[in-house]
Amino acid sequence: MRSIDFYKKLIDKIKRSVKAARIPSSFSKKKNNVFSNEQHIVIQVLMQLEDKAFRDMPSFLVLLQDELHLARAIHFTTINKFAKRIKQSYLENIIVKMVTSMQSSLVAIDGTGFSLNVSSPYFCTIAGERNRFMQTNVAAEVKQRLIVAVKLRRKRRNENIDVPYLMKQADKQLNLSAFLADKGFDSQKNHDRAAIYGAKFIAPLRKKTKQFYRIKGKDRKKLARNFPSELYHQRVIIESIFSAIKRRFGHVIYARKFHMQKNELLFRIIAYNTERIVNYSLNYVYFLLSSKIRKV
Repeated sequence: MRSIDFYKKLIDKIKRSVKAARIPSSFSKKKNNVFSNEQHIVIQVLMQLEDKAFRDMPSFLVLLQDELHLARAIHFTTINKFAKRIKQSYLENIIVKMVTSMQSSLVAIDGTGFSLNVSSPYFCTIAGERNRFMQTNVAAEVKQRLIVAVKLRRKRRNENIDVPYLMKQADKQLNLSAFLADKGFDSQKNHDRAAIYGAKFIAPLRKKTKQFYRIKGKDRKKLARNFPSELYHQRVIIESIFSAIKRRFGHVIYARKFHMQKNELLFRIIAYNTERIVNYSLNYVYFLLSSKIRKV
């Protein structure tokens, strides 16, 4: 278990994000709920951070009962029912509200997959199980290395379908300067969509050619003549974000139903963003204090 100070900052950041997302304290006006939605969301994020099962959470929350302001001990079935009850749109809105910046921001767009096979890869190969996964398309802010928008799909689809949604969500909190993507997103339509938000779209051409008259789209022709390689190389950061989430929280989703699978993955992303923000703020304060000591 980490220090109480870390958990206090973590809980405070989640509460501020929930408040900014305007999530109601209760989904029902008639019921007299003992635990608010804010407390439930904090508990779900802590469960992902500590890699705890539903049955193990009540004993862990006893240690943080004062920080969470829990009226009484919570039962594991109460935690499970909330995970089933909350809508995906609420969690996506929390992710959007967590990242804010007035400076010009670079946003990278890419997709990855999280396995739905609970068994080991060796057993799946021997048993002949089909490799099932959840397609996860993400927009991430490059400088802070935080996820800004997410779109989840049960089956494999063309990733370009989710580009308009990811751009729209990223524009809500960031001052966009450019979108970075790989060859799979090369399309004049994506350049036109980025121009709506006052940003550039940078993606290498699928087929390189020196015969510029064969290239369709004025923006694609500009990139073919003068491609910003140094700026585009920052797209690799989104790959490191995927790697960090899978190493920290695992690449397997354990829920059975699609609704629960989406919520489990969204809570993981909220946990990653929150932990990243808290650790970044702690390191910033540490280096700020150390620089002052050196000057003295």
